[in-house]
Amino acid sequence: MTIKFNAVNTVTQEELENECEKPYIEYMKEMDGTFIGYADGSNVVSDSTFYKEILEALGGRFSDEEYSSYNINWFEEMLTDLPWFEDNSNNKGYKNYVLVVSNYDKILIESPEKKYIKYYKNCLENAVNWWTNDIITYMVGGPNCRKNFTILLIENK
Repeated sequence: MTIKFNAVNTVTQEELENECEKPYIEYMKEMDGTFIGYADGSNVVSDSTFYKEILEALGGRFSDEEYSSYNINWFEEMLTDLPWFEDNSNNKGYKNYVLVVSNYDKILIESPEKKYIKYYKNCLENAVNWWTNDIITYMVGGPNCRKNFTILLIENK
């Protein structure tokens, strides 16, 4: 298993630890201008808790009402906008984003909606593609807005 930069990677904890001579996340922390957000898949029991877990790991803050009243299109728009980063002068220097989702295999574990998890992953892949590729073409000033975006979905198998 080779972890790819600017991609959504599904890995086990063991693969992550064996990938490098020191933990991969430690390498990421050493990169200048890198934001690392942590989410826990075992907290995800519904769409709204998925939105909340991921967006809050990336620094977003919304009310529980907002999380439960919006849909996956809103969630995807938030991922491709990350408006709170532009609103906070402390965050403007980030050029690398890393989202670490532990317990990915526990998302919706007891829910009949488990089959819809592919849509969650698709949203994450779309966000990575937006920040690393599409933004260059589709946004005014896109080449200057491009960010590296890597997602690690860690399974405990």
